[in-house]
Amino acid sequence: MSRHLSPLLLGLVCFCSALLVTLRFSFVTDISDFIPAGEDRERARLSKAIVSSELSRTLIVAIEAPDTDAAVVASRAFESELANDEALSGQLAFVQGGPPEQIDRALWELYEPRRFAFVEPSIDLARQRVSDAGLEATVADLQARLASPLSTLVSRVAPSDPFLAVPRLLERLGESNPTLAVRDGRFISGERTAIVLLGSEASAFDADAQRIVLAGVKRAFEAVSAEHAKLILRTSGLAKFSVAAEESIKADIQRISTLSIVAMLVLCIALFRSLRLVVLAFVPISCGMLFGTAATLLVFGSIHGLTLAVGASLIGVCLDYVLHFYMHHLVAPCEEGPHRTLRTIWPGLRLGAATTVVGFAALGGSSFPGLRQIAVFASVGIVGALWSTCVLPYLVLARATPRPVLIRLSQRLAVSFASLARRPRIGSALAVASAVAALAGSLTVRWEDDMTQMTSFDPAMHAEDVEVRSKVAQFEQSRFIVALGDDEQSALEVNDRVSQLLPLAQQAGDLDGWQGLGPLLPSASEQNAIFDVLVNAELPKRLGALLEAKGFNRESFEPFFAALAASRPTPLDFEALLDSQAAPLVRSFRVHLDDRVAFVTYLRGVNDVEALQRRVEAVPGALLIDQVGLMRAANESYRTRVVELLWVGLALVFGLLFGRYRDLRMALAAFAPALLASGLTVCALAVLQIPLNLLGLAALLMVLSIGVDYGVFLAETELGDLRVEGADDGRALSATLTALVVAWASTVFGFGVLALSQHPAMRIIGVVAGVGVSACLLLAPVALALAKRFAPAKGRRA
Repeated sequence: MSRHLSPLLLGLVCFCSALLVTLRFSFVTDISDFIPAGEDRERARLSKAIVSSELSRTLIVAIEAPDTDAAVVASRAFESELANDEALSGQLAFVQGGPPEQIDRALWELYEPRRFAFVEPSIDLARQRVSDAGLEATVADLQARLASPLSTLVSRVAPSDPFLAVPRLLERLGESNPTLAVRDGRFISGERTAIVLLGSEASAFDADAQRIVLAGVKRAFEAVSAEHAKLILRTSGLAKFSVAAEESIKADIQRISTLSIVAMLVLCIALFRSLRLVVLAFVPISCGMLFGTAATLLVFGSIHGLTLAVGASLIGVCLDYVLHFYMHHLVAPCEEGPHRTLRTIWPGLRLGAATTVVGFAALGGSSFPGLRQIAVFASVGIVGALWSTCVLPYLVLARATPRPVLIRLSQRLAVSFASLARRPRIGSALAVASAVAALAGSLTVRWEDDMTQMTSFDPAMHAEDVEVRSKVAQFEQSRFIVALGDDEQSALEVNDRVSQLLPLAQQAGDLDGWQGLGPLLPSASEQNAIFDVLVNAELPKRLGALLEAKGFNRESFEPFFAALAASRPTPLDFEALLDSQAAPLVRSFRVHLDDRVAFVTYLRGVNDVEALQRRVEAVPGALLIDQVGLMRAANESYRTRVVELLWVGLALVFGLLFGRYRDLRMALAAFAPALLASGLTVCALAVLQIPLNLLGLAALLMVLSIGVDYGVFLAETELGDLRVEGADDGRALSATLTALVVAWASTVFGFGVLALSQHPAMRIIGVVAGVGVSACLLLAPVALALAKRFAPAKGRRA
């Protein structure tokens, strides 16, 4: 009765876990989970918000035509085609081929009543403007403009605004993007390239949605080019790379997965003449994934993508449990049947799982939320996978006859091991050489914390992206300044100080330029302060006298002096801009966070990052975000902490092994193969000049788990725990060695073939897995052979 209780209980827990996962599954990819608490974590949240903002969802379409007129016509026709495409319904948030209609009027209506608050972008400049020298310059500028072709407009504005605050504001706005001009209401770059901006509703990383948008762009251009000859289409945006990356990775995975599946099927048929092993392997891996996911959701409320990827690879180690059982069932079966065989090898399976759980449970002490997730996922998943092996005896034949090829393989492995045991010098030489290579590798391997190096893009696509982007704006794609506050006004006050320091940074050569919200919208306190500067400057007396001295009729400027004495208008706020035709000009500057408000300033030509960083750090609430540097620092911190905790975990694993065997010799025999194999893998990466990164480190964790399992299974065999009725020690050892070989082959076919990938991210996982498990397979028997050779006369446990 008790034999059947465990599978029933397992089924109940599986049902409850599946129900929990179905009802509460939440998948996140927030990199801040892998950054410790503090300012860097805040930077990561901001970086993620900006990456998810409208700016990242914008696709820049450049249509090159024979001349400016043709470009204008093509731009209008292209926008019309997009509007009439039903397939794009609900896909596009906006299509902008030119400034919004009546934008000048909208800006005038917003700023003219508040013109005194926008005489200059800052209080200091406003004070300079109303100084004696500033007023002299103002009147001189007014005279020059009245003598220019724009004198008609100036003569209408000057009586109420001799500072020409609104016209000068519009001029500064136009100068902020010198690469883009407006011709007949359309954006034109150069002389003959029309620019159309498309904003998608979906994230730029939603490849399915972006594929629809890109297809719509292609259809619209084909329709326009059929009517207008000699047009060239170029595009720029994250959407292109998102779709291209997904298609390339899918094709790569499909090719490699096909090879892996075919290889596994051939292995199963050649050794077992059935696909039963495939069914057996599905049980612990699926249960482990299910239990790990359910536990993570229960503890953390969501599961990170990196947790799922790393945890899945760790749980994949549990395939060895299936192979260990199945090989013993075939090669060294117990007369009482498969249930007895499982009970016989259970101490080895249990110890192998315990060492893996103890090793990765150490990650739970990290300050990184993501590492704690991996610890919970892997630990619970491995325990669940081990528990699920209780159903394996129900899925195999009570009496199974191994194929001759399997018998021959097990016999040859036993002979090879016996030969190795008789030649300790060979084993000693291999162990010493491995230790030397591991030490050399650890000292020479290069770490790569820049994960952008793990991506590969078509050079032609990248060149086109750079070319198109340069026609619109030459701002840096990974660096920006963020002004952060608890509410809109506090964030704007921080942004005021940022806007004031950037001209000084530009004069010092720290950067070439910037574009931010500051000139368009100072904070309410800044607007009021600038207004006060004008009110308190005695302008009716001082400016009036100066105007008369320069030949102007003072009475013509009475509307200006009267407005100064009138009641103060309400300061302009961000919502007023959003509700106007000016919304497209300002939307991308505000970033939505859960609990705070942030305004972004985009930078051009950062020449001295450290100097600019020092300036920004002097402003409380301002942050210089360097996305590449942030990710590099995050990965470096993550990698460093993982390595530290890994050593702690290894110490705990060794302590567990020593507690089990009470014999330093056997504890080292079980433990050393994993350590040396990992070192050899690192050495191989150094020789191949492949840098070790976050993904490689995750694969190395898998290698360590496999190495300890291999060592434990052989150590348990040596100790006599696998002696069963009808199966002598030789057959038990043959079964274990055969299980290790088949486990090695399955890991190489499952993970090692990733080394054939065209993508660096998958390639390094394949190289680490392939080299690592091969080293484990070689070193585990060597360690046991040396342990047997140098055992004391009565060293074997009864």
